[in-house]
Amino acid sequence: MRLDIDNHADTIVAGMNCCVVYKTTMVCTVVPYHGEYAPIEQVQIVTSATAIDTEHYGTIIFEFGQSLDFTGSMDKTLINPNQLRSYGIEVCDDPTDPYRQLGIWISSDLFIPMHMFGSSCGLLSRRPTVEELNSCPRYIVSDPNHWDPSNVKFPSHMMEEEDFRPGYRTLASLKCGTLNSHGVDYRSIYDIAMSSISSCLAPDEFEKGVTQSIHVSLSSQHIASMNSELRHHAPTPESISQKWGCGIDTAKRTLEATTQDFIRSAILPLSRRYRTDLLQQDLRHLNITEYTDTVFAKCKSLAGNTCAQLFTDGKGFMHILPMTSKSEAGHMLDRHCQEVGIPNKLVYDGASEQVGKDTRFQRSIRHYRIDGREIEPFTPEQNAAEKSVRIIKSRWKWLMVCKRVPKRLWDIAMVWIAQIYSRTASITDGRTGMERITGDTCDISEWIDFSFYDLCWYWGHPDDESNPKIGRWLGVSHRVGSAMCYWVLAHNAKILSRTTVQHVTATEAAKDQIQAQIRDYHTSLDQYLGDDGYVTDLDGFEAFINDDVPGELDAMDDWRLPVRGLEEPPLWEEVPDIDDIIDQATPESAANTYHKYVGAEVCLPDASGERKMAKVIKRLKVGDDQSGGMNPWLDTSTYEVKFPDGHVEELEANLIAENMYGQIDSEGRHHQVLSEIADHRKSNAAIHVANGFYKTRSGNLHPKKTTRGWDLLVEWKDGSSSWVPLKELKLSNPVELAEYAVANGIDHEPAFHWWVRHVLRRRDRIISKVKTKYWRTTHKFGIRIPKTVEEALELDRINGNDLWAKAIEKETSKVRVAFEILNVSVDEMRQGKVKPGYQEIKCHMIFDVKMDGNFTRKARLVAGGHMTETPASITYSSVVSRDSVRIALMLAALNGLDVFAADVGNAYLNAPCREKIWTIAGLEFGSDAGKVMLVVRALYGLKSSGAAWAAMLSQTLTELGYNSSRADRNVWLKPASKPDGFEYYEMILVYVDDILHISHDTKPAISALMKIYL
Repeated sequence: MRLDIDNHADTIVAGMNCCVVYKTTMVCTVVPYHGEYAPIEQVQIVTSATAIDTEHYGTIIFEFGQSLDFTGSMDKTLINPNQLRSYGIEVCDDPTDPYRQLGIWISSDLFIPMHMFGSSCGLLSRRPTVEELNSCPRYIVSDPNHWDPSNVKFPSHMMEEEDFRPGYRTLASLKCGTLNSHGVDYRSIYDIAMSSISSCLAPDEFEKGVTQSIHVSLSSQHIASMNSELRHHAPTPESISQKWGCGIDTAKRTLEATTQDFIRSAILPLSRRYRTDLLQQDLRHLNITEYTDTVFAKCKSLAGNTCAQLFTDGKGFMHILPMTSKSEAGHMLDRHCQEVGIPNKLVYDGASEQVGKDTRFQRSIRHYRIDGREIEPFTPEQNAAEKSVRIIKSRWKWLMVCKRVPKRLWDIAMVWIAQIYSRTASITDGRTGMERITGDTCDISEWIDFSFYDLCWYWGHPDDESNPKIGRWLGVSHRVGSAMCYWVLAHNAKILSRTTVQHVTATEAAKDQIQAQIRDYHTSLDQYLGDDGYVTDLDGFEAFINDDVPGELDAMDDWRLPVRGLEEPPLWEEVPDIDDIIDQATPESAANTYHKYVGAEVCLPDASGERKMAKVIKRLKVGDDQSGGMNPWLDTSTYEVKFPDGHVEELEANLIAENMYGQIDSEGRHHQVLSEIADHRKSNAAIHVANGFYKTRSGNLHPKKTTRGWDLLVEWKDGSSSWVPLKELKLSNPVELAEYAVANGIDHEPAFHWWVRHVLRRRDRIISKVKTKYWRTTHKFGIRIPKTVEEALELDRINGNDLWAKAIEKETSKVRVAFEILNVSVDEMRQGKVKPGYQEIKCHMIFDVKMDGNFTRKARLVAGGHMTETPASITYSSVVSRDSVRIALMLAALNGLDVFAADVGNAYLNAPCREKIWTIAGLEFGSDAGKVMLVVRALYGLKSSGAAWAAMLSQTLTELGYNSSRADRNVWLKPASKPDGFEYYEMILVYVDDILHISHDTKPAISALMKIYL
């Protein structure tokens, strides 16, 4: 059969003389040359192969990446020559070219001639056999990973020939010749002469002539170790996002910023070993500043390691080296210089093994002529490695808990985490950490096929009859074997280095025989590791410490980066006590360092102009403010502001206020713009897939509408990250959330199934209308709002003040009258032995910040009214109508009456409680915490409190001579007359606890109310 050159086909079309060797996760729609013919949809994009019988080289295999699968219906194969040229293959399909022979140049010593079949140019080929695929030389002539016919780039250099798959050789183009201003390579004098007339006459500049009719779209296939039919995974943004734990956009940037030259593909099970003669790269001298620190572990790893030395530039690169003892820090510095490069400057802390004059660490610094810098004692923020340690610990926590990774694999897991982190493209400049420090585009081929602890097949000893065997993929073994060589965990807990590794496909995992092998593998592994070798929940996690003296553990609260599987991060890094912050020399100096701005978080530009979330630490000096604190724009006080990287700046209060008020809504909530969704988690409250539908009377199944139990880890444009409930993110960013759900294979979950497909079908209309701002409800005016008393007190400790504590104390002193202590136990109350018929409820504090210029903290104790049964009595709360207010104000204006507005503080507490309820005193009650307390006054939050207060106020107004209006029962009237004899009705309008009094003399009535309710 023929293999024809077709310049009008924008993608290679594999016909019946080809076979499929690898299927990608992509499909496309093929549009014919004439509009009357229907397009062909869902055409699979594959890597295909065809056999060519040559006179001098025997049978060779051409492999076409990114080709269309028509192997079962088309009698010949169509080759787009520009697709070959973009991969570096020189093609001459012009029979009139006097300087080049008609054919394909695979390399300088391998030329495949072509012939003319009438007006068509091509050659003869046939479908290869399985034996030929395994034994004949195979040449990849088009990119197997990427082809975009609308954006074609032709290489100007020659790629060196290199073996990287069994029987495979990469292909080379000729070395570059003359280049034009765009870097296009003219391969002959003829082309140069023709291009001088017109660029349309030069084949290599004729890019725009390629027909753009193929529309490639990613399928929604979920790629995972146990949910895929592929033995090796193509490097797609979706697969990278899942394996590396990053967002889709970050994965796309990473693929664009890196190369993936070493990609394995196979559709058959393991039957022999892969080639193991691949080379690796060496790195060089580094013109950067690096930071280093030691990470300690509680348990000894399988390799006998107890700690690890971390090296980082603080900007996206990490290199971690496990050690059996911290005394090996110097040896790890030697390895770091050999494996990565020699930094110009190295910053480290005062650990004895690092600062001692005759230590190996210091000898290595002198040997490599590194500028070593020791940080100041008790200033860990000067060492950027501290932040990298937190990242390492956080991601290891997710791996161990969520993937059930044995604890004793902590060292090899940390190495993998650091490698992934250094090869992930940054959102700021789109470059990876490796590229930033070396200047070279790094290749990520070895990390994109597997995720850590994936179930896999591996090939043991060549003569072992039990091959292939079940194992767990642990990472890339750079110091053992060649490139594409991996660490595999065997059934006996031994870590092996193997090149021949494949995924266990979903079809295989469904077979009883394979399932038995997997169970036997895990049973054997548990015997070697013991029952305590795993951690399955967060409570059982054993943290790592970042200390130079092993034995003291960091608290879990030390984790501040919200990554996969983590709870909401702590508020900010720890600061000293208030006594250490405040300058107590004089009252003036103390006032300078203690102010209500302290602790506020606001997005501010740093020295480089990039906006980051910064925190106000203390006030340095008092400025001029003629408004008495009511107008923050007139305040010229100076504050010390600390940014996330540790550096501090001095800013004036009016600049802080300008940025703060410019980023909030009318309620003081800070808005954030989504950068990307990085991860998801679900709780036990989420509806299971099996319960995601309900059946109608007609027997039809309809999806349940639910968003309960799901949170998304969102990275914001200001550089911060946080877990956001699904119900909130769906409102602000529905399209991004729907695309994330499909890409990560969770769109079938009940919380997504009922709306995702609908959103994607209408994405263009939704994008134009949706408000893409998420209003952060955790902060107001840049100040974090606590959810509990414990969190409020912790905030005070962190901020070095007592603002929340004073608000709690103020509220508690007011509501104390609403409770009566019973000297009985909690069990006696719950068993009904005391006060039978009483219901137990919970009371809690809610917090807010007032926009009064001083950002006054406010606390309010409320009852959990949702926990009680609805009382039989009326639950009405007095609310005057808007029309009544308008009429009353009009009458006041017509009759020249005064209008006085008043508010009854803690109004509900004046009324008795109508319900039989009790509670347990919380932390806010001080020494009474934990005691049984009866609720004797109407608390905010109870269902009957509004009615109780309305009844009491009604009684008071009746006693004062007022009568309720028939038209509006919340308008109270009383006959009155002015001094001149003019008769009218005084009015009191009631809106819950707000009162509007209209009279020629408002003092008597207001004074009477104040005496009763003050």
